[in-house]
Amino acid sequence: MYHLSIRTLVIRLFLIMAIIVAAGFGAYYFGSAFWFLTLLAFPVFLSCILGIEFEKHHHPNQLNIKHH
Repeated sequence: MYHLSIRTLVIRLFLIMAIIVAAGFGAYYFGSAFWFLTLLAFPVFLSCILGIEFEKHHHPNQLNIKHH
């Protein structure tokens, strides 16, 4: 199930754009050695598409809550 909020999705998409733009400027100004940085955008893209969350969600029974 897809559990990402719109806020998190937009932040990750901006992060993808920032990585690619930074790699492009780095490649333009410092040579072609910076194009490998675009590969860092791929895991962020996959986390957007798959809806992966990086926060822990506890099941109520794992928090030792007593049910009456």
